[in-house]
Formats: sequence, structure tokens, C-alpha cells
Amino acid sequence: MRTRLLGVGALAALGLSTALSHDSRADAYGYGYGAPPPAPAQEFWEEVVQPHGQQIQIILTNAANVWNQLYQMAQYDQQDATGEVRTRALDDIWGQLRYARKLDPTRKDVLEWIGKFGEEFGRTSGAIEALQAYVSLLGPDDEIPQEIHLRLGRAYTRTGRLEDGIRHLRAAISTTTTGMSATAALALALMESGRTADAVDLVPQEQSPQQYYYGYGNEQMQLAFTRAVVLDRDEQISRAFDIIEDLKNQLQTEYINRLMPALASMPLGAPHDRHYFLGLLYESEGYLAEARTEWLHYAQSEGPFAARARDHVAAIDQLLAARLAEAAKPKKPAAAGVTIQPPPPPYP
Repeated sequence: MRTRLLGVGALAALGLSTALSHDSRADAYGYGYGAPPPAPAQEFWEEVVQPHGQQIQIILTNAANVWNQLYQMAQYDQQDATGEVRTRALDDIWGQLRYARKLDPTRKDVLEWIGKFGEEFGRTSGAIEALQAYVSLLGPDDEIPQEIHLRLGRAYTRTGRLEDGIRHLRAAISTTTTGMSATAALALALMESGRTADAVDLVPQEQSPQQYYYGYGNEQMQLAFTRAVVLDRDEQISRAFDIIEDLKNQLQTEYINRLMPALASMPLGAPHDRHYFLGLLYESEGYLAEARTEWLHYAQSEGPFAARARDHVAAIDQLLAARLAEAAKPKKPAAAGVTIQPPPPPYP
């Protein structure tokens, strides 16, 4: 069976698990479909000026639709609990974009999409190569777009090229479109490189209640929680607690429901940082067993703040031991006529 490109309607309806082809090789694309027949005059000159333009535009439209679907899946695990649909979708669009690049290696929009998918969804080396190719096509007076700086910065950090990553992330914090994501990534990269004081400098020294509005924007919540992580690692515990309390006050009962998918969809330069973020999130909500597991995972990864993670484990163990000791104390008999209600389950 020949591989076919996904139509926009099929993706929008998200018959994604059935619509995607099992054959994701880049050289498979282009043999099972063709661009619509051109009109005699106008389309002829379009093909002369921009060869394969219609085929590439179909792929770019598919890329935009798949991007939205993958982002939604990252937010809500129940849509793709095993990750199989997401993996097949990524393989498929990755093959389509590589084929589009074969058709026209000079298309910066194709290179940008390859960089976005690769950096966001774990194909870091492919993302760096595509984004470097994008930069090489710019003219001497052209500025590198802020999003390219952001994605190159996070990708370089992920591969251990911390200085290159920090350089690009510094260039990305100057705009509102990438500023929050770049600031969070830069703070973590600086800490990863041992420059804790520089990372702390990115956190405002004064923070009054309600100074920041987190609402339901992922970038705002990601940056706020990153600031709490930075301060916790620097053992400025009260300042970290203030940020978390501000988040709790604003999000109320949606605190963990909103933060969990926001942090899950946050691209991190160092993969082991995920455990640190989740450890602090679980601990802040009182899920001590889950927090302890995440702290131990981070400590075993030998990240630069493994000792701080072990401090959290020790504190949790002390608290759990105190709870066990309290539970072991003999209970006073209930007064006559008083009904003892069974204790609630430990977690909702």
C-alpha cells in the first residue's frame, strides 16, 4: 500500500490512530499522492518560481495540524495513555517534513518545522541540524528569530553544550513571545553549569502577593514554578514557598490539575530536571510517597543538585516516621453516644 499524506480534515477529526501510515521512511513520501492539477497559466509560473510549492504547502498544513494534536496529547494523557498514537504521528510528520526538505532544501519554513518538532519531542540532533541550516540561509543583515534562539538554546543544553545553549537563551529573553520560556530555560541552564548565583538573579528579589497573574497560561505557570525550583536549590526555602503559595492561592483547587500538564509539556534542557520539578510539585501538595520517588530518581541521576534532592528525601522520611509514631499511640476510647467516623483515604 502506498503511503499517503494526511489530509487536514482527517487530522482535525483525529482519526489519528487509524489515519497514520505505518511506513514513516522519508523516502516513502511523495509516491502515493500528487499536487492538484495546476491551472494552465498562473500555476505554471508558480511552479517555475517555487518548484513543488503545492506539495510542500500540503505538508506544512499537515505539520500545523499534527503540532496542535500532539500538544493536546501532551496536556491530557487520557487521550493517548500508551503514547502509541503520539509516536506514530510524530514519525509520520517527521517523514513528511524530511521529504519536503528534499523537494526544496532552501525552504526556511520547512527547516523551522523540523526544528520545532525535533526540539519539542525529543529528536534533538535532528532539530539542531535543521535549525543550524535555517541560520545558514539568513542574509548578513538578517536577525535570527527569537524562537530559533530559544529552540537552539534548549537543544544545545540538552546535548551538554551549555555555553552555546546559554548564549542562545540569553538572546531569546528580549521579547514577550519567547521571554518567559527563555527565562525559565536560561535559569535552569545556568544552574546546570554551576552558576547558581546568576540563575537566582533572574528571580525577582521582591515578590508581593498577586504580583504575578498565572491564570491558565502554561508559560506563566512554568516560569513561576521554575523560579520556585531555582530558589529551592539555593536553599532559599521561604522565598520558594512564597511563590508556591501564590500559585496555590490563584489556582485554588486547580493547582495540581493545571500545573501537572503544564510541567509535563515543558521542554527541559536537562531531562533529569523533570524529576526535580515533579518532586517539588508533589511535596507541595502533600503527596509525600510520590514526591519521595521523584526525589530519589533525581538523586540517582547524579544531577548537580542530587544532595538537595536527598535532603528532601530525609525530610519526608522524618515526617512519615512522625506520622507512624503518632498513629501507633493508643487511642482514647470514644465518649458514650459518639459515633467514630472512618478515616478518609490518604489521597483523593
